[in-house]
Amino acid sequence: MRNRRIAAALGIVTVVLVTSTSALLLGGGRPNAGTPQAAAKWTAPKTSWGHPDLQGTWTSEGMAGVPIERPKQFGNRATLTDQELAERRARAQKASKDEKADRQGQVGNEQGPTHWYEWYRRESRATSLIIDPPDGQMPPMTPEGRKMKVVLGTFSPGPYAGPEDFNTWDRCITRGMPSAFIPTAYNNSYRILQTPETVEIFFEMLHTYRVIPVDGRPHVDGRIRLWEGDSRGRWDGDTLVVDVRNFTDKTKGALPANGSSGEGGFGGTMFTGTGAASHLVERFTRMSPDMIRYEATINDPTIYTRPWTMALDLQRDDKYRIFEYACHEGNHAIANSLRGSRAQERRGAAKER
Repeated sequence: MRNRRIAAALGIVTVVLVTSTSALLLGGGRPNAGTPQAAAKWTAPKTSWGHPDLQGTWTSEGMAGVPIERPKQFGNRATLTDQELAERRARAQKASKDEKADRQGQVGNEQGPTHWYEWYRRESRATSLIIDPPDGQMPPMTPEGRKMKVVLGTFSPGPYAGPEDFNTWDRCITRGMPSAFIPTAYNNSYRILQTPETVEIFFEMLHTYRVIPVDGRPHVDGRIRLWEGDSRGRWDGDTLVVDVRNFTDKTKGALPANGSSGEGGFGGTMFTGTGAASHLVERFTRMSPDMIRYEATINDPTIYTRPWTMALDLQRDDKYRIFEYACHEGNHAIANSLRGSRAQERRGAAKER
Protein backbone atom coordinates (compact mmCIF):
# COMPACT_ATOMS: atom_id res chain seq x y z
CA MET A 1 0.00 0.00 0.00
CA ARG A 2 1.25 3.43 -0.79
CA ASN A 3 1.37 5.85 2.06
CA ARG A 4 -2.16 7.21 2.63
CA ARG A 5 -1.20 9.85 5.16
CA ILE A 6 -1.10 12.65 2.72
CA ALA A 7 -4.29 14.56 2.81
CA ALA A 8 -5.49 15.39 -0.62
CA ALA A 9 -7.95 17.41 -2.29
CA LEU A 10 -11.46 16.95 -1.65
CA GLY A 11 -13.71 19.07 -3.44
CA ILE A 12 -17.12 19.85 -4.45
CA VAL A 13 -17.46 19.67 -8.12
CA THR A 14 -19.88 20.59 -10.77
CA VAL A 15 -21.54 21.35 -14.07
CA VAL A 16 -19.57 20.87 -17.16
CA LEU A 17 -20.52 22.37 -20.44
CA VAL A 18 -17.89 21.07 -22.83
CA THR A 19 -17.14 23.26 -25.80
CA SER A 20 -14.24 23.48 -28.15
CA THR A 21 -12.87 26.34 -26.06
CA SER A 22 -13.09 24.46 -22.76
CA ALA A 23 -11.83 21.08 -23.98
CA LEU A 24 -8.55 20.17 -22.32
CA LEU A 25 -5.34 19.57 -24.23
CA LEU A 26 -2.93 16.83 -23.24
CA GLY A 27 0.74 16.37 -23.89
CA GLY A 28 2.97 18.18 -26.28
CA GLY A 29 0.39 20.11 -28.17
CA ARG A 30 -1.59 17.23 -29.65
CA PRO A 31 -5.36 17.75 -29.50
CA ASN A 32 -7.12 16.07 -26.66
CA ALA A 33 -9.33 13.23 -27.83
CA GLY A 34 -12.17 15.22 -26.30
CA THR A 35 -12.10 17.86 -29.02
CA PRO A 36 -14.79 17.78 -31.73
CA GLN A 37 -12.18 17.14 -34.42
CA ALA A 38 -10.98 13.95 -32.74
CA ALA A 39 -14.44 12.75 -31.69
CA ALA A 40 -15.76 13.04 -35.26
CA LYS A 41 -13.21 10.43 -36.45
CA TRP A 42 -13.92 7.80 -33.82
CA THR A 43 -16.94 5.68 -32.87
CA ALA A 44 -17.31 4.47 -29.31
CA PRO A 45 -17.46 0.65 -28.92
CA LYS A 46 -20.54 -1.09 -27.59
CA THR A 47 -21.01 -3.94 -25.15
CA SER A 48 -22.59 -7.18 -26.37
CA TRP A 49 -25.96 -5.89 -25.10
CA GLY A 50 -25.60 -2.56 -26.93
CA HIS A 51 -24.53 -0.05 -24.27
CA PRO A 52 -21.49 2.23 -24.80
CA ASP A 53 -18.46 0.37 -23.45
CA LEU A 54 -16.65 2.22 -20.62
CA GLN A 55 -14.94 -0.85 -19.20
CA GLY A 56 -11.26 -0.92 -18.29
CA THR A 57 -8.73 0.52 -15.88
CA TRP A 58 -8.52 4.30 -16.01
CA THR A 59 -6.40 6.88 -14.23
CA SER A 60 -6.67 10.61 -13.60
CA GLU A 61 -3.00 11.00 -12.72
CA GLY A 62 -2.32 12.90 -15.95
CA MET A 63 -4.39 15.71 -14.43
CA ALA A 64 -2.53 15.71 -11.11
CA GLY A 65 -0.64 18.90 -11.88
CA VAL A 66 -3.80 20.90 -12.55
CA PRO A 67 -5.05 23.13 -9.71
CA ILE A 68 -8.75 23.00 -8.94
CA GLU A 69 -9.13 26.78 -9.06
CA ARG A 70 -7.47 28.67 -11.89
CA PRO A 71 -4.56 30.95 -10.99
CA LYS A 72 -5.72 34.53 -11.44
CA GLN A 73 -3.12 35.35 -14.10
CA PHE A 74 -4.87 33.07 -16.63
CA GLY A 75 -8.20 34.89 -16.43
CA ASN A 76 -10.74 33.06 -18.61
CA ARG A 77 -8.06 31.12 -20.51
CA ALA A 78 -8.68 27.38 -20.13
CA THR A 79 -5.37 26.01 -21.50
CA LEU A 80 -1.64 26.60 -21.21
CA THR A 81 0.63 27.82 -23.98
CA ASP A 82 3.53 25.65 -25.14
CA GLN A 83 5.92 27.59 -22.91
CA GLU A 84 3.65 27.31 -19.88
CA LEU A 85 3.24 23.57 -20.45
CA ALA A 86 7.03 23.20 -20.62
CA GLU A 87 7.32 25.08 -17.34
CA ARG A 88 4.74 22.79 -15.71
CA ARG A 89 6.70 19.75 -16.92
CA ALA A 90 9.91 21.20 -15.54
CA ARG A 91 8.32 21.70 -12.13
CA ALA A 92 7.03 18.12 -12.19
CA GLN A 93 10.47 16.77 -13.06
CA LYS A 94 12.03 18.79 -10.26
CA ALA A 95 9.47 17.40 -7.81
CA SER A 96 10.13 13.77 -8.74
CA LYS A 97 13.91 13.66 -9.35
CA ASP A 98 16.69 12.49 -7.08
CA GLU A 99 14.77 9.76 -5.28
CA LYS A 100 17.95 8.34 -3.87
CA ALA A 101 18.69 11.60 -2.09
CA ASP A 102 15.14 11.61 -0.73
CA ARG A 103 15.47 8.09 0.60
CA GLN A 104 18.72 9.05 2.32
CA GLY A 105 17.07 12.05 3.92
CA GLN A 106 19.14 14.53 1.94
CA VAL A 107 16.15 16.39 0.52
CA GLY A 108 13.67 18.01 2.86
CA ASN A 109 10.13 16.84 2.22
CA GLU A 110 7.60 16.88 5.04
CA GLN A 111 5.19 14.76 3.01
CA GLY A 112 7.67 11.96 2.34
CA PRO A 113 10.04 11.05 -0.52
CA THR A 114 8.95 12.01 -4.01
CA HIS A 115 9.11 8.44 -5.32
CA TRP A 116 5.90 7.76 -3.38
CA TYR A 117 3.94 10.05 -5.64
CA GLU A 118 2.52 10.21 -9.16
CA TRP A 119 3.50 13.79 -9.95
CA TYR A 120 5.62 12.82 -12.93
CA ARG A 121 2.71 12.53 -15.39
CA ARG A 122 1.61 16.15 -15.31
CA GLU A 123 0.77 16.37 -18.97
CA SER A 124 -2.48 18.32 -19.10
CA ARG A 125 -2.67 21.79 -20.58
CA ALA A 126 -5.70 22.66 -18.45
CA THR A 127 -5.27 25.78 -16.33
CA SER A 128 -7.81 24.51 -13.77
CA LEU A 129 -10.22 21.67 -13.13
CA ILE A 130 -13.04 24.17 -12.68
CA ILE A 131 -14.32 25.30 -16.07
CA ASP A 132 -17.52 27.04 -14.99
CA PRO A 133 -17.64 29.84 -13.86
CA PRO A 134 -15.53 30.81 -16.89
CA ASP A 135 -12.78 32.31 -14.73
CA GLY A 136 -12.17 28.91 -13.12
CA GLN A 137 -12.95 30.19 -9.64
CA MET A 138 -15.22 28.60 -7.07
CA PRO A 139 -18.43 30.62 -6.71
CA PRO A 140 -18.97 32.57 -3.47
CA MET A 141 -20.39 30.63 -0.55
CA THR A 142 -23.73 31.41 1.01
CA PRO A 143 -23.88 32.91 4.54
CA GLU A 144 -24.75 29.43 5.82
CA GLY A 145 -21.85 27.91 3.91
CA ARG A 146 -19.40 30.42 5.36
CA LYS A 147 -20.47 29.45 8.90
CA MET A 148 -19.85 25.74 8.42
CA LYS A 149 -17.07 24.13 10.36
CA VAL A 150 -14.35 22.70 8.15
CA VAL A 151 -12.55 19.78 9.76
CA LEU A 152 -8.89 20.03 8.83
CA GLY A 153 -7.91 16.74 10.41
CA THR A 154 -4.32 15.91 9.55
CA PHE A 155 -3.85 19.36 8.00
CA SER A 156 -4.32 20.81 11.49
CA PRO A 157 -1.56 20.94 14.12
CA GLY A 158 -4.14 20.02 16.77
CA PRO A 159 -4.83 19.59 19.59
CA TYR A 160 -7.43 16.93 18.81
CA ALA A 161 -10.28 16.38 21.26
CA GLY A 162 -11.65 13.25 19.59
CA PRO A 163 -12.04 11.36 16.31
CA GLU A 164 -14.57 13.97 15.14
CA ASP A 165 -11.64 16.36 14.74
CA PHE A 166 -10.46 14.22 11.81
CA ASN A 167 -12.10 14.26 8.39
CA THR A 168 -13.77 11.30 6.75
CA TRP A 169 -10.68 10.50 4.69
CA ASP A 170 -8.49 10.42 7.79
CA ARG A 171 -11.01 7.97 9.26
CA CYS A 172 -10.94 5.71 6.20
CA ILE A 173 -14.63 6.34 5.44
CA THR A 174 -14.85 8.24 2.16
CA ARG A 175 -13.44 11.01 0.03
CA GLY A 176 -16.97 11.77 -1.04
CA MET A 177 -18.46 12.24 -4.47
CA PRO A 178 -17.37 13.63 -6.81
CA SER A 179 -14.20 14.38 -4.83
CA ALA A 180 -13.01 10.81 -5.29
CA PHE A 181 -12.23 11.59 -8.95
CA ILE A 182 -9.95 14.54 -8.15
CA PRO A 183 -6.36 13.30 -8.48
CA THR A 184 -4.02 13.44 -5.55
CA ALA A 185 -0.43 12.30 -5.12
CA TYR A 186 -1.14 8.60 -5.65
CA ASN A 187 -3.82 5.88 -6.07
CA ASN A 188 -5.60 7.71 -8.88
CA SER A 189 -7.02 4.68 -10.67
CA TYR A 190 -10.58 3.53 -11.34
CA ARG A 191 -11.75 0.18 -12.68
CA ILE A 192 -15.07 0.22 -14.54
CA LEU A 193 -17.19 -2.90 -15.07
CA GLN A 194 -20.61 -3.15 -16.72
CA THR A 195 -23.65 -5.41 -16.80
CA PRO A 196 -26.88 -4.81 -18.71
CA GLU A 197 -28.38 -3.38 -15.48
CA THR A 198 -25.43 -1.56 -13.88
CA VAL A 199 -22.20 0.35 -14.31
CA GLU A 200 -19.79 -0.40 -11.46
CA ILE A 201 -16.76 1.67 -10.49
CA PHE A 202 -13.99 0.50 -8.18
CA PHE A 203 -11.86 3.32 -6.77
CA GLU A 204 -8.29 2.48 -5.82
CA MET A 205 -8.23 5.15 -3.10
CA LEU A 206 -10.08 3.87 -0.01
CA HIS A 207 -11.44 0.97 -2.07
CA THR A 208 -14.73 2.72 -2.63
CA TYR A 209 -17.10 0.69 -4.82
CA ARG A 210 -20.07 2.25 -6.60
CA VAL A 211 -22.91 0.33 -8.22
CA ILE A 212 -24.86 2.60 -10.57
CA PRO A 213 -28.15 1.13 -11.83
CA VAL A 214 -28.95 1.98 -15.47
CA ASP A 215 -32.18 0.01 -15.71
CA GLY A 216 -34.58 2.84 -14.91
CA ARG A 217 -35.22 2.01 -11.26
CA PRO A 218 -36.09 5.05 -9.06
CA HIS A 219 -33.96 6.58 -6.32
CA VAL A 220 -34.30 5.16 -2.85
CA ASP A 221 -36.51 6.91 -0.31
CA GLY A 222 -35.25 10.41 0.44
CA ARG A 223 -35.04 9.58 4.15
CA ILE A 224 -32.14 7.22 3.36
CA ARG A 225 -28.84 9.13 3.35
CA LEU A 226 -25.60 7.66 1.99
CA TRP A 227 -21.91 8.62 2.17
CA GLU A 228 -21.55 8.72 -1.63
CA GLY A 229 -25.18 9.55 -2.32
CA ASP A 230 -27.68 7.41 -4.25
CA SER A 231 -26.74 7.07 -7.93
CA ARG A 232 -29.03 6.40 -10.89
CA GLY A 233 -27.67 6.29 -14.43
CA ARG A 234 -29.10 6.61 -17.93
CA TRP A 235 -27.60 6.66 -21.42
CA ASP A 236 -27.70 9.87 -23.44
CA GLY A 237 -26.27 8.68 -26.74
CA ASP A 238 -22.73 7.54 -25.91
CA THR A 239 -22.68 9.40 -22.58
CA LEU A 240 -23.48 7.88 -19.20
CA VAL A 241 -25.39 10.50 -17.20
CA VAL A 242 -25.52 9.80 -13.46
CA ASP A 243 -27.96 11.59 -11.16
CA VAL A 244 -26.78 11.47 -7.53
CA ARG A 245 -29.01 12.46 -4.61
CA ASN A 246 -29.58 11.55 -0.94
CA PHE A 247 -26.19 12.63 0.39
CA THR A 248 -25.61 12.58 4.12
CA ASP A 249 -24.88 15.77 6.03
CA LYS A 250 -22.03 13.98 7.82
CA THR A 251 -19.57 15.06 5.14
CA LYS A 252 -20.81 18.65 5.02
CA GLY A 253 -17.94 20.89 6.05
CA ALA A 254 -15.85 17.86 6.91
CA LEU A 255 -13.58 17.65 3.86
CA PRO A 256 -10.42 19.73 3.97
CA ALA A 257 -8.66 19.96 0.77
CA ASN A 258 -6.29 21.22 -1.77
CA GLY A 259 -7.99 19.96 -4.86
CA SER A 260 -5.44 18.23 -6.98
CA SER A 261 -1.82 18.17 -5.92
CA GLY A 262 -1.55 21.42 -7.82
CA GLU A 263 1.49 23.17 -9.20
CA GLY A 264 3.58 22.97 -6.07
CA GLY A 265 2.54 19.73 -4.41
CA PHE A 266 0.06 20.22 -1.60
CA GLY A 267 -1.95 23.13 -0.36
CA GLY A 268 -4.47 25.26 -2.15
CA THR A 269 -8.20 25.66 -2.24
CA MET A 270 -10.30 24.70 0.77
CA PHE A 271 -13.53 22.84 0.07
CA THR A 272 -16.55 21.81 2.04
CA GLY A 273 -18.16 18.46 1.60
CA THR A 274 -21.46 17.60 0.04
CA GLY A 275 -24.49 18.26 2.21
CA ALA A 276 -27.96 16.76 2.38
CA ALA A 277 -29.23 19.34 -0.14
CA SER A 278 -26.57 18.50 -2.71
CA HIS A 279 -27.55 17.35 -6.19
CA LEU A 280 -24.76 15.96 -8.35
CA VAL A 281 -24.91 15.18 -12.06
CA GLU A 282 -21.97 13.28 -13.58
CA ARG A 283 -21.27 12.60 -17.24
CA PHE A 284 -18.90 9.90 -18.52
CA THR A 285 -18.16 10.07 -22.25
CA ARG A 286 -15.77 7.69 -24.06
CA MET A 287 -13.94 10.10 -26.35
CA SER A 288 -11.26 7.78 -27.74
CA PRO A 289 -9.88 4.27 -27.16
CA ASP A 290 -7.75 5.67 -24.34
CA MET A 291 -9.76 8.51 -22.80
CA ILE A 292 -13.02 9.10 -20.92
CA ARG A 293 -14.15 12.66 -20.36
CA TYR A 294 -15.52 13.00 -16.81
CA GLU A 295 -17.74 15.97 -16.03
CA ALA A 296 -19.43 16.73 -12.73
CA THR A 297 -22.05 19.26 -11.74
CA ILE A 298 -22.96 19.94 -8.16
CA ASN A 299 -25.71 22.21 -6.99
CA ASP A 300 -26.11 22.85 -3.26
CA PRO A 301 -27.88 26.17 -2.57
CA THR A 302 -27.13 25.83 1.14
CA ILE A 303 -23.38 26.00 0.48
CA TYR A 304 -22.80 27.83 -2.83
CA THR A 305 -24.50 30.78 -4.48
CA ARG A 306 -24.63 28.96 -7.82
CA PRO A 307 -23.75 25.58 -9.36
CA TRP A 308 -20.17 25.21 -10.54
CA THR A 309 -18.24 22.93 -12.82
CA MET A 310 -15.24 20.63 -12.92
CA ALA A 311 -13.98 18.41 -15.73
CA LEU A 312 -11.06 16.05 -16.16
CA ASP A 313 -9.83 13.27 -18.42
CA LEU A 314 -9.47 9.64 -17.36
CA GLN A 315 -6.77 7.89 -19.37
CA ARG A 316 -6.80 4.14 -19.99
CA ASP A 317 -3.90 2.19 -18.53
CA ASP A 318 -4.34 -1.57 -18.76
CA LYS A 319 -0.85 -2.12 -17.29
CA TYR A 320 -1.71 -0.23 -14.10
CA ARG A 321 -1.60 -2.52 -11.05
CA ILE A 322 -4.11 -1.84 -8.28
CA PHE A 323 -2.80 -2.94 -4.90
CA GLU A 324 -4.72 -3.38 -1.67
CA TYR A 325 -5.45 -0.08 0.07
CA ALA A 326 -5.40 -1.32 3.67
CA CYS A 327 -6.52 1.94 5.20
CA HIS A 328 -8.01 0.81 8.50
CA GLU A 329 -5.38 -1.87 9.05
CA GLY A 330 -2.55 0.65 8.81
CA ASN A 331 -4.32 3.69 10.23
CA HIS A 332 -2.54 4.39 13.53
CA ALA A 333 -2.43 8.14 12.92
CA ILE A 334 -5.69 9.05 14.64
CA ALA A 335 -5.03 7.05 17.81
CA ASN A 336 -1.45 8.33 17.97
CA SER A 337 -2.54 11.93 17.36
CA LEU A 338 -5.11 11.69 20.15
CA ARG A 339 -2.49 10.25 22.50
CA GLY A 340 -0.15 13.07 21.52
CA SER A 341 -2.80 15.68 22.30
CA ARG A 342 -3.42 14.14 25.73
CA ALA A 343 0.33 14.13 26.38
CA GLN A 344 0.50 17.82 25.43
CA GLU A 345 -2.35 18.55 27.86
CA ARG A 346 -0.58 16.71 30.67
CA ARG A 347 2.63 18.65 30.04
CA GLY A 348 0.69 21.91 30.01
CA ALA A 349 -1.06 21.03 33.28
CA ALA A 350 2.26 20.11 34.87
CA LYS A 351 3.78 23.46 33.89
CA GLU A 352 0.83 25.32 35.39
CA ARG A 353 1.39 23.55 38.70
